Amino acid sequence: TNCVYGTTTEVYPDSPTVTDEECNDAQVAAVVGGLNYVLSKLE
Repeated sequence: TNCVYGTTTEVYPDSPTVTDEECNDAQVAAVVGGLNYVLSKLE
């Protein structure tokens, strides 16, 4: 694409004790962290 910012989030559990919810939470944290970074650069 011609986007200014782009990312993918792929979370693969390295432990058999990691749950689907924890993987989802990790993806959300990655997106939120990226958005916070972009917002900090726009200020």
